[in-house]
Amino acid sequence: MSRILKVGDIAEHCGVSARTVRRWIREGLLEAYQIPNLRKDARVTSNSLLIFLRKYNMPIPTSLWRVLVVSDQTPIVHHIMDVADQMDIATRVAQDGFQVGSALVDFAPSLVIFDAQTRVFKDLDIRQLLGLDSRWRGIRILTLLPSGEECHLPHNECYERDGSLNWPVSGDVLRHKVLEMLSE
Repeated sequence: MSRILKVGDIAEHCGVSARTVRRWIREGLLEAYQIPNLRKDARVTSNSLLIFLRKYNMPIPTSLWRVLVVSDQTPIVHHIMDVADQMDIATRVAQDGFQVGSALVDFAPSLVIFDAQTRVFKDLDIRQLLGLDSRWRGIRILTLLPSGEECHLPHNECYERDGSLNWPVSGDVLRHKVLEMLSE
């Protein structure tokens, strides 16, 4: 599930006062909900904050970065997990369509890394899946393509929506690409 953030947490992430965050909420710029208490405190999901930060071209704090790895190949998963651990980024692995859908809802990734060689990828139109829910519009997609081979994915498209790398890829190149995609 998406993390729940308090107004003060958001103010700290954005380098503004809590009063400014409350104004963003009041003016409808930042989607929030009120909890039932006397002060009518507001709470914001991490997904809503990510959408807001991207919409207004604000930097995304590294504490909100999450990577979903979609692959059924152990060496690829371990390589990506090692790089993400070095970068202190939370990761989750999905090996089938159900796990992908569940992770989109529960884990709220900011980046999905797809291994184009995995069986899951051949049956899953990730662009269509991400278009089903407005909460997922801001999720970036990085596709790992088999090196030296043509892309044989559904609809003869390589799914290079946001970026792609040829596999095998060095840890430094992967780290640089992930940083580039998450920092945009």
